[in-house]
Amino acid sequence: MKSIKYLPLLLTLLFLGSCCTNKDTCSILTFKNFELINFPSDEAGGEIKVSIYRGGSNFTQLMEEIDAIGEATSDSKVFTVNTRELPIQNDYLIEIKKTGDKYQLSNFSTEKVACGKCFMRASNQYGYRLNGYSVDNRVQDFDGKIRILK
Repeated sequence: MKSIKYLPLLLTLLFLGSCCTNKDTCSILTFKNFELINFPSDEAGGEIKVSIYRGGSNFTQLMEEIDAIGEATSDSKVFTVNTRELPIQNDYLIEIKKTGDKYQLSNFSTEKVACGKCFMRASNQYGYRLNGYSVDNRVQDFDGKIRILK
């Protein structure tokens, strides 16, 4: 009878011990859009070509090209370009089709982060998230958005 009294307490402790917050949120190493900043609307609002190169090939090993469209935002100086999910292991050449201007997006950097912190467990999950990149060899911090400045 004594053991039955402690069963709910034991089950609660086991449940809490197995709970992890942010489970399966590790390693955010892709992006699916970027912003064009300070571009005229007739340029950024048109067709954009995204050329995907093998990472580390110095833009010599073309893997694929995709077309996208710049979409206006509430800020007249900012256009969003939506793509499919793109991994940061590759390098990207962004071309504004109307002008032929090209921008190299590369040198992605990451940081190790703890995620899935577990109550009453010594082992947490770890992963990586994007924290920097470069546009035309100018290093920029990643603050949630990839931005290409004119």
